[in-house]
Amino acid sequence: MEMIITIAGTVLTAIGTGVTVWQASKVKSYRDQIAFDLRKLHLSEVAELLKRAQDEGRKLL
Repeated sequence: MEMIITIAGTVLTAIGTGVTVWQASKVKSYRDQIAFDLRKLHLSEVAELLKRAQDEGRKLL
């Protein structure tokens, strides 16, 4: 009986570990996507700032 409980506990632990690894890989892909989106957002903000600076420079001429 103890052997069955031990084997069942080991199997459940292995399944739990697999689920944890799977979720961690999903989190990493989400984190990478968020970082990519933030970079795009910052680049678009920089582009807008550059356009404004260019317009201000033209006004000075």
